Amino acid sequence: MVEHQIELYGRPPQKVCFDGGFSSKKNLEDIKNLDVEDVAFNKSPSIGILDMVKSSLAYRKLRRFRAGIESNISFLKRSSGWSRCTWQSLASFKAYTLTSVVAANLLILARHALQ
Repeated sequence: MVEHQIELYGRPPQKVCFDGGFSSKKNLEDIKNLDVEDVAFNKSPSIGILDMVKSSLAYRKLRRFRAGIESNISFLKRSSGWSRCTWQSLASFKAYTLTSVVAANLLILARHALQ
């Protein structure tokens, strides 16, 4: 993912957060060698926090950012039926995802309008 970001933007991201399934010392070393300042693995018992990031505050911020993304995904699944896409092409997948996001946003707007 980091290499793809470098291809797209010409530079590595400053901070990244990954799922615990990617947690390993080799992955940490490989990502740090790509000039990423802070790397956080969710649930990484074998790697110390200060080995990944420069401060525990940065680690908490990255974990909270990831938790926010996970909560948005959960909301999409619950509110607009966002689940496994059985449509066949990339264009169909994009349409499926877009309609799910639009439906969720309309739901949020309607809830705010009722208040």
